[in-house]
Amino acid sequence: MEIAACGSPLNLLRIPETLKTDVMIFVCAVPPMIAVPNQLVGAPTDTNVTIDCHIEAYPRAISYWVFRDQMLLATPKYAPLITENSYRAHMQLTVRSLQQPDFGKYRCISKNSLGETEGFIRVYGKCSASVGMCFKSNGRRNW
Repeated sequence: MEIAACGSPLNLLRIPETLKTDVMIFVCAVPPMIAVPNQLVGAPTDTNVTIDCHIEAYPRAISYWVFRDQMLLATPKYAPLITENSYRAHMQLTVRSLQQPDFGKYRCISKNSLGETEGFIRVYGKCSASVGMCFKSNGRRNW
């Protein structure tokens, strides 16, 4: 069992099985905190790429993705997914059929009554070995 200590939500206490008879749980209010495991993600064009953010917040936060100042909703191009468990959430965004205009900075944003925070992930193009070429950010071929 995990209990978040008030004032230090990342300092989790592990309670041994032998002490789990009568446990009092205190509920703490925690502003959103975001951890981004991979801030730079490279992928070749015409592939699907998935980026993710980990969130901790209580009360539960409203979380969403933004790219070029536009909130990303589920479309044939974008597939956002949020998995929530207690005060934790895992956000994923899959960009399908990655193209040069899809390269850039994606933001995962999380808000609750105590605050707002955001994480940044930069998606960039990588050369595809099967194609034998790649494109620079200016759109010109680089053999």
